[in-house]
Amino acid sequence: MTERPNAPHDFYQILGDMQDVQWSFFKEMLAIHQTIHTSLPGSLKEIMDHGRKIASPLTIFSPDVVNDTLAKTKDFFYKQLDQNPDKLCAIGLKHFEKQQRLYVETLSKVMGERSEIIIHSPLGDRRFTHPAWDSIAFFSFLKQHYLLFVELVQDIMSQLKDMDPRTKSKIEFYTKQLVHALSPTNFPATNPDVLLETIRTKGENIKKGMANLLKDIKNGTLQMTDMNAFQVGKNIAATKGSVIYENELLQVIHYTPTQEKVHSTPVLIIPAWINKYYMFDLSGENSFVKWCVDHGVDVYMISWINPNKHHRDKTFCDYALEGLYKAVHEVQHHSSTGKINAFANCAGGILLNCLMAYLEAHHIESPFASSSTLASPIDVDYLGDLKAFICDAQLKMLDESLDDFGIVPGQILVQSFNLLRPHDLLWSFYVKHYLMGHKPEAFDILFWNCDSVNLPGRMHSQYLRHIFLENKLVKEGAMRIAGTPIDFRKIKTPAFILGAIKDHIVPWQSVYPLSQLISSEIKEYLLVGSGHVSGIINPPWKDKYQYWVNKAVPTSSEEWFDEAVEYQGSWWHYWLNWMQPFLGELKVPNPQKEPVIESAPGRYVLERHTA
Repeated sequence: MTERPNAPHDFYQILGDMQDVQWSFFKEMLAIHQTIHTSLPGSLKEIMDHGRKIASPLTIFSPDVVNDTLAKTKDFFYKQLDQNPDKLCAIGLKHFEKQQRLYVETLSKVMGERSEIIIHSPLGDRRFTHPAWDSIAFFSFLKQHYLLFVELVQDIMSQLKDMDPRTKSKIEFYTKQLVHALSPTNFPATNPDVLLETIRTKGENIKKGMANLLKDIKNGTLQMTDMNAFQVGKNIAATKGSVIYENELLQVIHYTPTQEKVHSTPVLIIPAWINKYYMFDLSGENSFVKWCVDHGVDVYMISWINPNKHHRDKTFCDYALEGLYKAVHEVQHHSSTGKINAFANCAGGILLNCLMAYLEAHHIESPFASSSTLASPIDVDYLGDLKAFICDAQLKMLDESLDDFGIVPGQILVQSFNLLRPHDLLWSFYVKHYLMGHKPEAFDILFWNCDSVNLPGRMHSQYLRHIFLENKLVKEGAMRIAGTPIDFRKIKTPAFILGAIKDHIVPWQSVYPLSQLISSEIKEYLLVGSGHVSGIINPPWKDKYQYWVNKAVPTSSEEWFDEAVEYQGSWWHYWLNWMQPFLGELKVPNPQKEPVIESAPGRYVLERHTA
């Protein structure tokens, strides 16, 4: 009798363990189902109807928008097929030939023969780093089969270049979501990391992942970071200071000097109102505010209100004149200076430029010694996927939803921005938290990103329509503040303009046109490495990324970049050196004026509520 070959030592034990895991997992799912059933109010239909009512108008996933986009794409595609069938056939033939080669090479790999890679992962793609994706025939085939599918989709999309831009941006967005969702790394049976972790933990990773999922369902969002790791005012937004002014739109914080002498002309930081201010006051040495204060800069900060229904009728004009302009006056008064330096980020930069143009139009002396604007979009023709969220149909639906809710829930905006980078900001966390069963890690930038802010509905609707749909900022006099035509060509304030080379929200090319619009004699554009947040919050101690310098401001961003010189490290010191002529002489800090409303970070930044 032939003796059965010895199996691997733990093989049968693993099979038994997996059976136990399967039964345990089944019981766990029953318990989770019962928990969800008892914890959610009302019928499933009521829940889904309410979700669609508050979410659909704020995303591009409304059935009407999706169906309209697909119908227009289909019509355009068939028209292209009629006009140029050979080109599309060539795309299909190229894909078919590569697939056939993949089958042949995979068979060679299975038989232990030498094989070639048909298609490689794109540079910087971190999904397929496990050695099994290359060494094991099954996973190698899956990866390459998927990458060939992505290549086919991209080749087909390249034929839509003459489609109307709005429809094209939406169908590109949809296909981007599709190809990222179908990645084999997103499925437990086709992800070697998940399979090995399941065997190693005997299925505990799946049970922990389901627990993470249940917790996120209760919270209504995918938790990207440990939201208990930070406490605002304790270990984040913790730089010492005082709230010296407040109104219904904002608080103004003055930070306590740490040096014996400070520069006489202060800097007012103007963050975007769609996020909380402490992007610039993260934990420890990541804090831009602390770094500035420690370098003798007298720093003030705007902390915007987290709006509720009482703010539903606030407008962009209110934010400019009742918000920013009032804050500027208070900083002038508190610091006893005639002029201040403005430092504005993203939407805050748009608000600042609009206010400066408004003051110029009324021949009011500018209160600004200089302006620094970071990642502030000017020409939205250069925007990428963000344009997919903005069209007449979606804005009409937004306006209709505001009749019921009045404000735009902040969490919807966070989710929309995350979809612009689906792997990095969605699927990577899905794999780590739900499939691998890992707990969310503590990360100050992600904590800030998840601490969302609501928006007044009327103001947000105006902002999207005038700036992003109609692109009024680059059109002379098209944008208006309190009836006053806004023309950036009238701005004469010295300007420091910054873009980030990997910015997925505001591409650096959309920032550059400000350098051509304003009439400032002193102006400089700087390009920094990395993205919308990490490129800006890049403290020198990390010695990360780079920045590009070209003191000339030629007509096009491409020409600027061709002549730019690259330097390694943080841009913070470069900015501070540029600011020296505008910061004034060093002096002993002024005594704290009374009354102080409260200590920093103030009440407004602590407010958390939903629609």
